[in-house]
Amino acid sequence: MEPHNSDRVNAVMVSHPIRDIVATLQRVAKAETLLFEDLLTGFGDAAFPPCLLVPALLMVSPLSGIPLFSSFCALVICLIAAQGALGRSRIWLPQVLARRELSGAKVQQAAHTLRHVVRISEYVTRPRLAALTSAPMRRVIYVGVIMLAACVPVLELVPFASSMIGLVVAVLAIALITRDGLVLLLALVLIVVLGILVGNVIEFVATQVG
Repeated sequence: MEPHNSDRVNAVMVSHPIRDIVATLQRVAKAETLLFEDLLTGFGDAAFPPCLLVPALLMVSPLSGIPLFSSFCALVICLIAAQGALGRSRIWLPQVLARRELSGAKVQQAAHTLRHVVRISEYVTRPRLAALTSAPMRRVIYVGVIMLAACVPVLELVPFASSMIGLVVAVLAIALITRDGLVLLLALVLIVVLGILVGNVIEFVATQVG
């Protein structure tokens, strides 16, 4: 990813509402085909939470129906979160991921589907319990994101599992962007619920196979 002005990065992370992230996706997706890195560079190569939010939202969108697409997004999430946990100042993606081509029309459709859902978050999020989203806690959150995303390839065949993981990662990213510790706690509850649901599904499948 090419370097961007740090003031622009801070503006995206601090003053731009969540809806602008989806709007940026729509603007970038006007091309017939685009590269995955095009979806991220609009937020700057130091804007870790927005760059986590993008692939997480795509995992929740209709694009998740493309075979292995959720695993691809999960790998991107792991790489971004790992660099955030290590305290890197800029995001780096290998060319094999950054140069992955996507259909602009499908990204537009995904952004349109998500626009109304994401807009709701603006009305329920605000800075509170800021200590939970402070710099030291962010590294812990990034480690948690890595653990969640690493489960996606294993759960690719479990119905809706990858989309649910994408939703949890998206909520965590929104909590960091809006500095909302209460939303972060909500994400932790979702992780527990997700673990229970996935565990029950796996147990059911194992019983049927056995």
